[in-house]
Amino acid sequence: MEPDSLANITTTLRDYKPELLPLSQASEFIERLLLPPREREVVHLSRALGRVLSCDVVAGVPLPLYDTAGVEGYALRGEELELDAPTRFVIADPSWAGDAQGALLPLRHCLRIGQGEPLPRGFDTVAPFNALSDEGDSIVIPAQVVHAGDFRRVAGHDMPLGGVAIPAGRQLRAVELALLASLRIEKISVWRKLRVGVIATGKNPQANRCALQALLHRLGFELVDLGAVEMEVDTLFDAFRHGARRADAIVCAGGLEYGDLDDASDLMQRVLADLGQVQHWNLALSPGGRMAVGRIGDFTAPALLFALPDDPAAMISTFYALVREALLRMSGTTPGRLPMVRARCLNSLRKPRGRTEYKSGTVRREGRCWVVEATTAPGASTLGSMSNANGVIVLVHDQGDVRAGDFVSVLPFDGLA
Repeated sequence: MEPDSLANITTTLRDYKPELLPLSQASEFIERLLLPPREREVVHLSRALGRVLSCDVVAGVPLPLYDTAGVEGYALRGEELELDAPTRFVIADPSWAGDAQGALLPLRHCLRIGQGEPLPRGFDTVAPFNALSDEGDSIVIPAQVVHAGDFRRVAGHDMPLGGVAIPAGRQLRAVELALLASLRIEKISVWRKLRVGVIATGKNPQANRCALQALLHRLGFELVDLGAVEMEVDTLFDAFRHGARRADAIVCAGGLEYGDLDDASDLMQRVLADLGQVQHWNLALSPGGRMAVGRIGDFTAPALLFALPDDPAAMISTFYALVREALLRMSGTTPGRLPMVRARCLNSLRKPRGRTEYKSGTVRREGRCWVVEATTAPGASTLGSMSNANGVIVLVHDQGDVRAGDFVSVLPFDGLA
């Protein structure tokens, strides 16, 4: 499905006010603006960590391939268990192990077996060590402790033949690679890595450039470093035009504060207007502020643009609030919600209704409850307060002041990627 045009989005969004835009509307706008993944490639499993599947992986063999033991213990035939009395089984020599030879074992013989090992033919039950008495050359199982079929993993119970092993859009972790290897798959089709251009300008180019590169690298994208660029029309124009030719998306930090939102003479607005279709916003987000989004470059294969605030703390907050998920979707995956915890706030916090606020904080466990203490002085978060924190207190758009002892939502830094 083709993404909407900017004109269509702005006319169909209800109560669209770019001069003070809530995060919910900004998120909806960006979702409708997104461009789909463009190219597939086939890679070996050894290079597939972090890549995004471009199509479903169907199981060509069942998992497990055979009936296997669910625990370590002794394999036996369940029909030979006594119902109302202990049952004695002779421990067979290990040389009898194996699918074919197991069927030849006499009545009430058992074989020692490890977890995950195939059950011998005709054996359908495993008695774990803690459910029996070991008497040297035999074991005794009390009545009704082990039943026929216990601790047996039936062939195909984990993954049936022809089932979808891993759906398209999954970002591959170590566990998915192990599953693919178990299915005897060596190469898979994935989406080409998203190419993201980075431009830093304005008053804090070095800090923002460093932060953006770290944020994008952690998400597994292919970075196109377009440098720290001076606030000059031709220099900016060349950087954005060059980036739009090489990247799927461009993330820029800085330069938006040089002019009013509706000022047609604003330097950044003039540069971006010559490159494509762009909307300029003042976000109802703190720390946050000015942002621009749009499509620039070649009309047939444009690059998506995210221009973020100059202040590093505001830039990072805006990236996590809106840009992170958008780029992940463009890479072909559907990111889940970032994990939140509910914590009792140890501070009273001033919060005007009508904007979202991120306040840095230190969250910890006290007894059965999480508690959080803000590291942010009155006002917006700074790099120092973020560095001293291990999470972010998220105060939503319609929320008001927080009293000490109230519960708030906290986004731990360890849950961010």
